[in-house]
Amino acid sequence: MRWISTLKFEHPAHFIVLKEYCQAIEDAEVRLKRLTDLISETVKSWTMAPVVEAYQAWRGVSLIAAVVFVAEIGDIRRFENPRQLMAFLGSFRQRARQVNMSNAAGSLRPGTVGPVACWSKAHGLTASLRG
Repeated sequence: MRWISTLKFEHPAHFIVLKEYCQAIEDAEVRLKRLTDLISETVKSWTMAPVVEAYQAWRGVSLIAAVVFVAEIGDIRRFENPRQLMAFLGSFRQRARQVNMSNAAGSLRPGTVGPVACWSKAHGLTASLRG
């Protein structure tokens, strides 16, 4: 952000707009930090705190991602297999169709990890998910 504030503009109004956008970004960052801290404190007293902590042990899973996943899904052990989890999410067949239809266009990355991979990893399954 520092380099953008050093930009020079011909018209003073452009500089004013830039400063306002930079201020909006700073305000959003402060708000995000405040809300993340509140969620972090609240999770400590939540009954699902150990599950949130376990999800965070996975590479790339932040506190917010883990909290949202647990709040939406709960404990994934209630699903007997990945298909039940995907059916609950309502996206198994839709996702498969999207991948088949869009691989040619390249809009979906075939190597992305989704809920099925998370479920499989949590249950110690190591079979390939690439059908």
